[in-house]
Amino acid sequence: MFHVKYSSFLFGFFMALLMSGAMSFAMTLIQLGAEDLIRLLSNWFIAWGISFAVALPVTFMITPLVGWIVKSLTRSALA
Repeated sequence: MFHVKYSSFLFGFFMALLMSGAMSFAMTLIQLGAEDLIRLLSNWFIAWGISFAVALPVTFMITPLVGWIVKSLTRSALA
């Protein structure tokens, strides 16, 4: 188990992993179709690796910006 102080890093890691997997699968399916399952899965795993390599650092780089945007669009219950 990980210490709670790593929760934001774990959240970002799993978000990048799952979102890159879902998006790369959707794009590969659209591009190749579902006729040849072995070809589809082979190309998807390659695309997933590339997309995850992009998604992980981007996730950590834009997290502060997204946090700032969300904070500016919301207000506290005390305000």
